[in-house]
Amino acid sequence: MQFETNMCIIQERKGLRKIGSAEKKHGLYYLLIDDRQREVSISSVSVLEEPSKKNVPVGVLWHLRLGHLSQDRMICLNKVYNYIDVSPHTACDVCQMCRQKALPFPLSSKNAKSPFDLVHFDIWGPFGTASVHGYKYFLTILDDCTRHIWVVMMRNKSETSQRLKSFISMVERQFERKVKVVRSDNGPEFSLQEFYADKGILHQKSCVYTPQQNGRVERRHQHILNVRRALMYQSKLPKNFGHMQFCMLCI
Repeated sequence: MQFETNMCIIQERKGLRKIGSAEKKHGLYYLLIDDRQREVSISSVSVLEEPSKKNVPVGVLWHLRLGHLSQDRMICLNKVYNYIDVSPHTACDVCQMCRQKALPFPLSSKNAKSPFDLVHFDIWGPFGTASVHGYKYFLTILDDCTRHIWVVMMRNKSETSQRLKSFISMVERQFERKVKVVRSDNGPEFSLQEFYADKGILHQKSCVYTPQQNGRVERRHQHILNVRRALMYQSKLPKNFGHMQFCMLCI
């Protein structure tokens, strides 16, 4: 078959002799047959054969018709419509390929024993509307032991490295503690290998496209955004005052 703009030319497979044509109307091709073409046996026209359904059980056929419906749903339909047959449950290759789900991540019960032994870092942004001070991002810092958080507003992602260094210096001066492990995603803004080596800090990275491994700070993001959204709706402030709600969260 040779498809053109509004026509389809049907040819023999070997000799490529034209044996028919079809005209496209409303998205379908209508076969054009004149008196000369009527003499041609219909079996000599190349057509697209449908898959043979002789060897397909009726129950499996309904499973295919209904978009690979699950076995439990097929049984429910059979109780309501008795003409829908259900075959014994067999593994369907298409279902295995198209309905795969990622295994759930187990809940972690491991906590750091002392403050600042493990600190989580993550960035959220950019905002759809910048604040009145030009903030578009915020850096969330979570201590794994105490679960205390710090929210640091930023105008650009490039500020992350300086903010991280300032926080670690603040911990050393104000709390007289040493940060031992920093956990983050694979963002290049957290790749401060020389700084970590100088401080003796271990840098743990989550796997690519696996935010569940840094789930504690990710859940904090969700909580912070939910509280901010509620405060914004309640106060009826414009969106560019959103950073004020973050300041209230840090108090």
